[in-house]
Amino acid sequence: MKLTIKRQGLEKLISICLDCIPTSTADNCLRNFLLTVDESKIKLLASDGNISIEGELLINEENSDIVSAEPGSIQIPAKTFSDIIKNFQSELITLMLVDNSVLYVSDEFTRYNLRVVDAREYPNIDLVPSNATSFTIPYQDFLTLYKHTNYACAIKGRGRDLFTGINIKIENSKLYFIATDAFRLAMKSIPLSGEEFIDVSKSVTVPVKSLATLGKIEADTITFNIENSKIIFQLGHFVVASTIYGGEFPDVRRIIPDKIHYKLVANSQNFLSALERITAVGNDNVQMICHSNSVEISSRNTNVGNSKEELHDIEFKDLYLSEDVEVDDNLETFSVIFNANFVKDAVSGLDCQTVTLSFASDVKAFQISSDDPSDIQIVTPIRTLNS
Repeated sequence: MKLTIKRQGLEKLISICLDCIPTSTADNCLRNFLLTVDESKIKLLASDGNISIEGELLINEENSDIVSAEPGSIQIPAKTFSDIIKNFQSELITLMLVDNSVLYVSDEFTRYNLRVVDAREYPNIDLVPSNATSFTIPYQDFLTLYKHTNYACAIKGRGRDLFTGINIKIENSKLYFIATDAFRLAMKSIPLSGEEFIDVSKSVTVPVKSLATLGKIEADTITFNIENSKIIFQLGHFVVASTIYGGEFPDVRRIIPDKIHYKLVANSQNFLSALERITAVGNDNVQMICHSNSVEISSRNTNVGNSKEELHDIEFKDLYLSEDVEVDDNLETFSVIFNANFVKDAVSGLDCQTVTLSFASDVKAFQISSDDPSDIQIVTPIRTLNS
């Protein structure tokens, strides 16, 4: 095997695949890249046993990064290889395999002799879809679905594994991405065109790390291949396979408020800025008190102090009250305590100019929404001893 390639193209391929190299593993082969060169392309494969990614560069493609190639395959220590390529000074890099055990990696100024492992010892990674439910959407639609939901996933180690992933669901000719950590919910959907989806109902939960890897790849479209025990994504010059979590994702529709008694409408950026200022005392728990003619937010830290701000350009509606009811201007209409970070994530995720907070009561989950009904954000308030 011998390969001469432009450094920039190889470095980009390595940086994407490196995400799937485990920091610790019982199988030492999974610390390696599997590099394969043939007459038409080079392929780089990485896996941690749960997530696998294979990227390729074509030889005959216009503006190809590959200058010359002789077929062969080998395992290369991934982290070391990545560090070497990043530190080369020249634009062209040459890789030459000697006796299936040593790989010369060099540029104009520097040469490394790396001990490598026979390609045949690498685990068998199946990246070919079979008996899958398949569909293709624009890559930008995937990014929208992912960015509007990923922050609501649980941190690993807290709660059930299902909550550390995003539920991908097909229902009523719509594709849903749903995430929850049991304290908040983010759900975004897009329509799926085609009669083949009318009667399709499918639901799998994918580790958020797998979907984060997809977000680093440039492509025009992305194809989902959902199988019984894994999901395979095809996009651009990459294939990504991921295990899926067992178990049934909870029915999140149960926590969406069906009756709304209070509504608050605000400019998104102004509201976010106010939450940033009010939590500067070091406490993310914020109390919001809504009067008929004013809205006030406050936070308290027993070791530092407290903060308070009256919000301007806010529209608050008490839906209990009709227009002909005389209201006492000093009446405390509604009060709720919430985690400011959860609310900020939801408002930022909606990516809209105006945001609406809808409450059923001070102890029930409330909805944060834009004008787009396909984008649903739910946050659970913080209950006090008096709640």
